[in-house]
Amino acid sequence: MSSTLLDSVKRLLALEIGDKGRLEHIKDSLEKNKTLYSSDKNYVENKIKQYAQNPEKFPINNKSNKIEIITDQLEISRINQEESYDIRAKRREELRQQEDLAKLNQKEEAELLEKLKNTSNDLYVPEQIEKTDDSVSIRIFYDAYRKNKKYWESTDTLDRIKFSSPEIQEELKIKQNKITLRISTEHGTANKFAQLISGGNYNFWDHDSAGYYFQVHLSIDEEFLKKIIIKHIRFCYPEMSIYESKLSVTSFLPRGKVDYSTASEILKRITRSICDEINQDMGSIIIEERLRR
Repeated sequence: MSSTLLDSVKRLLALEIGDKGRLEHIKDSLEKNKTLYSSDKNYVENKIKQYAQNPEKFPINNKSNKIEIITDQLEISRINQEESYDIRAKRREELRQQEDLAKLNQKEEAELLEKLKNTSNDLYVPEQIEKTDDSVSIRIFYDAYRKNKKYWESTDTLDRIKFSSPEIQEELKIKQNKITLRISTEHGTANKFAQLISGGNYNFWDHDSAGYYFQVHLSIDEEFLKKIIIKHIRFCYPEMSIYESKLSVTSFLPRGKVDYSTASEILKRITRSICDEINQDMGSIIIEERLRR
């Protein structure tokens, strides 16, 4: 269908003229290049004619009250070209901003790597973890030799058969990663989920347990790094239930009562445990930023 008809439908919707449900259906059909009934086409054309002939019969919710329907095909074409140009110009500006941001990130990355190369000091400052509240972001810079050694020493005899697999070898090539650790509280709401799925009418018991949700997000998927994270979560809080996905590890610690102070301590304890091992055995750690909700 022609773009002219689609433009007419959009203008009718904007002016709140006609049956909104039917116009939305027609609009959806045109945008998806579906077959349009002739009755629908006639409906749109008739509404346009009705408005053009008697605009006073259609009150418009507009401050200026001067919205008009354009029926001239050349004018519609000109407007569409202008809108298309504006969209392309906006997209070019977005791409330029993305390129500028990428260049800035590359510059910062180069400066950071140069700093790592030229300093003999440990960039990991554990005291920075104490300043965190409910989230913290960690940059990991791997030492290739130490990382390879850690992988090898952390596998048993059977697992070492897989050590030369393409997946592990590709993972060993990863030079750096970023993990973001967050914690949130759940105070628990009895029957909330059950009410949601039953519309409020149910004869069974369900509830959301009170406790703490702890999540670690990885910028790059690394199975071995996730195993280290999971190991330290279990070491710090054995009762935590843990759920693993491609780029994250989520865990839940049930508690009868929750508070933000305890949540912060849980985050700090697990973060210290993870960072201490990675910094000691695999490379350098930088507490990159303090995140707040």
